[in-house]
Amino acid sequence: MQRQRLGHKLNEPFIKTCHKKSQFPQTLPLHLINRKTVPVTLIPFASLRPQIAAHLPNHEHQSPLLYRHPHLRWRFVSLVAVSSTSRSEEDPLPMPAVEALSSPSLKLSLHIFCPEDEPEVVAQCCDTIGQGFAAEPNTGFFSPDPSRFAARWRAIAQNTLLRSRGVPLVHCLIVNSLNLGLGPGLGQGEGPELRGQEQGEEGQERVAAVALAYSYPDQKVPDDALPPGLIDLSETSRPEAMPVRDDLLSYMSTKKTEFLNTHGSFEYVAFLATRPEYWGRGLGSHLLRYLTDKADAAGRWCYLEATNPDNARLYERHGFLVLETKTWTLETLPGHRAMLILMARPPASKA
Repeated sequence: MQRQRLGHKLNEPFIKTCHKKSQFPQTLPLHLINRKTVPVTLIPFASLRPQIAAHLPNHEHQSPLLYRHPHLRWRFVSLVAVSSTSRSEEDPLPMPAVEALSSPSLKLSLHIFCPEDEPEVVAQCCDTIGQGFAAEPNTGFFSPDPSRFAARWRAIAQNTLLRSRGVPLVHCLIVNSLNLGLGPGLGQGEGPELRGQEQGEEGQERVAAVALAYSYPDQKVPDDALPPGLIDLSETSRPEAMPVRDDLLSYMSTKKTEFLNTHGSFEYVAFLATRPEYWGRGLGSHLLRYLTDKADAAGRWCYLEATNPDNARLYERHGFLVLETKTWTLETLPGHRAMLILMARPPASKA
């Protein structure tokens, strides 16, 4: 699973730093966001322009180079010229540009609503959380059956939203897949092949990423709220881990209360997930940036719980600070653990 996630991470637009007056070779090591180096073949955009220009909006402003990702998708190379003395080739390269999360084949829109407002979209949001969290490291501690991990998280998301009627906590990115109709003819199958949800008829919409976030405690629902329709998780739970689950939930509640007493009302990010087929496009970062901008405008802190160091590093790049880390283990589950990394981000005016 880790290898699969890494593969999706490599499927990213990126910024390539080069020196002024550089001559662009046909092969170039590309330093991506996870700092892996992947040799690829660069193709001058001009050589493919006649075949694909009609299908690429604003193609006149695109980079002059393309590269073909191992997952059979094309990516533009965004070049940033620097002086020869400003940085070395060993330095980590900049984060991908925000605008790079939209590709020629995708159009994105942000929707914010209460759970009862758009039931069909909510169902997709829960499915996105289920698929996005299925590989979450804590899951195996609380659930014994990997084949049901996605269903368990989907049910957790559904229960969260059932308890949150009337609260506009759903923030989702809707992707509109465009059927470019490129077809064959770009060099024996070497053309831009669209896969997964990028295929389909023009106008087809799908939830690509979702965040469940709300103002705490203003929009907090009582922990003991029991609306009709709640899903029983016992069938997907590991019985011996239930005491740890209860302790973990109590710990989360206590720490949020302590944070509230210290910093006042804050914006709480309960879930952030991207569908696996859209991993590596920066969609989660786009949603997180929206939430942090909203908190900055209100002069509030942001607060969340990360569940592994990889996620924590992502949040740190958005200004979050690690407050505390706690790990739970059981003698009966060697090799398994549950982890929470408490993180918070001060408003920009107080950073």
